[in-house]
Amino acid sequence: MQPWLAPLGQGVHEFGDDPAAASVVKLCGNFMLGAAIEAMAEAFTLAEKSGVGRQPIYDFLVGTLFNCPVYQGYGRMIASKNYTPVGALPPIIRKDFRLVLDHAQQLAAPMPLAQLVHNRMSTTVARGEDDVDWTAFARRVSEDAGLEA
Repeated sequence: MQPWLAPLGQGVHEFGDDPAAASVVKLCGNFMLGAAIEAMAEAFTLAEKSGVGRQPIYDFLVGTLFNCPVYQGYGRMIASKNYTPVGALPPIIRKDFRLVLDHAQQLAAPMPLAQLVHNRMSTTVARGEDDVDWTAFARRVSEDAGLEA
């Protein structure tokens, strides 16, 4: 690898000789982010319906088990039900999840959680919510549970 690449990111990683592997890695990362967002949305909704505030459970979880940037940043948005600023647009993420599902189908690799996140993104896009971060699909989890968004 070129020595100038390393300072541009969090390191340089090799995934073999096929350049398409980089696309697979990107799709896998987006899938894992979507899965984390779905998990946080469900956990915060369960807590809220149980009488536990979203913010206290967020503080506990990111201060202990899930003390990492993904849970801290996206979790903060979901706990506060504030889906701005926009980091990733719902139509773009929806497209990426379609690519994940298409690739998985080619490999006969079932991905039910990816299908769920794709469906949530499709609903967000269908509602014309393209001025929010992709975490906004978390409000559907609360609505599905009978909570006001």
